[in-house]
Amino acid sequence: MRARTLGWMLVGAMAFGAQARMPDWLAVPGAAELQVHAGSLDQHHGLVTARVRLAGSTSLMRGAAFEPVGRLGAHHRRVVSLQFDCARRTVRLLDTQTFDARDRPLAMDATPGPVVPLPGDESAGWLYDAVCELARARAQ
Repeated sequence: MRARTLGWMLVGAMAFGAQARMPDWLAVPGAAELQVHAGSLDQHHGLVTARVRLAGSTSLMRGAAFEPVGRLGAHHRRVVSLQFDCARRTVRLLDTQTFDARDRPLAMDATPGPVVPLPGDESAGWLYDAVCELARARAQ
């Protein structure tokens, strides 16, 4: 049910975007600390790549698969490129940028991480649903 409701919300945002300028960053329903860049979605052979802006703390970016984030030092906000396999429920970190409170770039790491199962936290689930539903809606 959650994915269906989320899908309709995103399709509605896309329809609104066709009539008026769609915002660059779309809030992820259910995960206030996450936003997806609307223009960044790229889908090829079942893999969906998206730029994601993260504020605050989320377990989505913890663990060995996301090690570059830990090496980048203290920061206010980060933007990551993530690659999702919507059929296999996996994710891969492609690159990371960090920013200070004034939105000035601090660091970048373009070392791709391994493909890992989607983390079990709720924010990761909401993000996965949002990205995969938006990619499906755009493919139709």
